[in-house]
Amino acid sequence: MTRRVLPALVLLLAGQAGAQLRELQPGARVRVTAPAVLGGKLEGMIIGRRGDTLSIVSHDAAPVDIPISALSRVEISRGKSRAAGAKKGFLWGLAIGLPVGLATATGDNATSKSFVYALDASLGAPPPPPPPVPDILTITPPSGPSGGGGAMAIEGSGYVAGATVTIGGSPAPASVLDATTISAASPALSPGTLNDLTVTNPDASFSTVQNAWLSDFLDVAQSDAFHPHVEKIFRHGITAGCGSGLFCRDGVVSRAQLAVFLLKAAYGSAYTPPPCAGVFADVQCLPTPAFAAGWIEELAAEGITGGCGGGNFCPTEPVSRAQMAVLLLKSEHGPAYVPPSCTGVFADVACPGVFAAWIEQLAAEGITGGCGAGNYCPDSPSTRGQMAVFLTKAFHLP
Repeated sequence: MTRRVLPALVLLLAGQAGAQLRELQPGARVRVTAPAVLGGKLEGMIIGRRGDTLSIVSHDAAPVDIPISALSRVEISRGKSRAAGAKKGFLWGLAIGLPVGLATATGDNATSKSFVYALDASLGAPPPPPPPVPDILTITPPSGPSGGGGAMAIEGSGYVAGATVTIGGSPAPASVLDATTISAASPALSPGTLNDLTVTNPDASFSTVQNAWLSDFLDVAQSDAFHPHVEKIFRHGITAGCGSGLFCRDGVVSRAQLAVFLLKAAYGSAYTPPPCAGVFADVQCLPTPAFAAGWIEELAAEGITGGCGGGNFCPTEPVSRAQMAVLLLKSEHGPAYVPPSCTGVFADVACPGVFAAWIEQLAAEGITGGCGAGNYCPDSPSTRGQMAVFLTKAFHLP
């Protein structure tokens, strides 16, 4: 009887190796050893595999479910064994959970159907898993004072002790609390700007969130009631403020400015209206278009406004709170929209009246609560702070 040893076979196994054992599929004949489940060996056929759990049936017995992680040894049948020169067949085995190494075969090819491979554990442990890569999920709060010192929690995964944080390219004091949380403070940044935030692990792997941190406008502090609404319309690109790091929260909104705000809120910051054609007598189109000329004419083309009378638009006139109600609701619901009849909600808005139904519908939709003491102040000009609230609520800006 001739004894023969198969050539060495390199096996790439790490840990429990469940996902790498491609041979363990339905239809394969196996002999397995799983002391924790079987108390010995089981020989049979794989009839199913769910994830890393094998279902094996032996003869007429009921199928047995065995997690691959519980296997200490597997032998897989490869056909029938015959003498030298004929078809070769064998069971080949794997020692599960041992270090990576060379597998050598022993057995008798002429008489045995089993060639058992045992890993050589002397060749060393598998390489360590790769280091974690940071992944930023949330930043709370996402804004803070431009002078710096704004506390924030950076939630995510893969953070390693010694990780650093930069905001707008400037280093931010930071402490890694655990693999999912970093506590940081904002550096001093230009007011009224959006800044990228980057977390970098000691191995130089990093994660960046663009425009993550708003360095607050100088005139809209975190405690300001208008702040969350101002932040939303700024992040949506509806306005960039009024310059010099200011938002001009108490500044009056002109009719020309409102045309831009409404169309950007409706269609997005990238929207550009068609060129002007010269629709209103007081809005110059040629040779040089006046400010917001295209926006004003598009607002009229969509039926949101008909101007202020006499073929004019009155672009520099302030938008009253009563006018704002009509323009908002038509922009939100369409030019054909007609609100329900008024009922007399506000003390200073006569019902019926030209604007009464529009004002009351604005209140019914939760877009405004009035100006206090049961009043709406319909003739007061709309401020930029109020406009921020109106836009975020009317257009449901996230």
